[in-house]
Amino acid sequence: LSVLGEKLETDIFLNELAKNRDISPREYLRKATAALNFMKHADRDPTAVLEFADEANDFMLFWACRDFVSITKGLPVDAQVFDAWFFATQLKKVSKGGLRWQESVKACIGLFPGVRSASRPEKKRIAFKVLGDALEKPALRMQIERTIRLPRT
Repeated sequence: LSVLGEKLETDIFLNELAKNRDISPREYLRKATAALNFMKHADRDPTAVLEFADEANDFMLFWACRDFVSITKGLPVDAQVFDAWFFATQLKKVSKGGLRWQESVKACIGLFPGVRSASRPEKKRIAFKVLGDALEKPALRMQIERTIRLPRT
């Protein structure tokens, strides 16, 4: 999605991430996809071991959601729920942002009762419960641009 966003000249999350860490987007992408490349090229060293925490998936999925919405101008219900869950579980200090930001984060937290103090498996159970309920609400379905036209180069 990041590569597609670059080709579309869309404001992608990768650029913001790289800027915050004062490195190039390419360098950030290289570091972020180290696990992906490890799995993609596992045949090169079949005895190698990748240390990978389940929680590492959260940020990568959030990143994908940000870029997906930048490209398609919408999110599937599953991604909307994940976004809200990510904010509810990952943002430790709600007061760090402005008032509108705080209200949004508090609303996300309110969607997942008990999630902030729950264990990792329980956080996931709470998320799946909310997802099941959300999938039953047609009003949450967003329009998504399904045809992407790349600029001519």
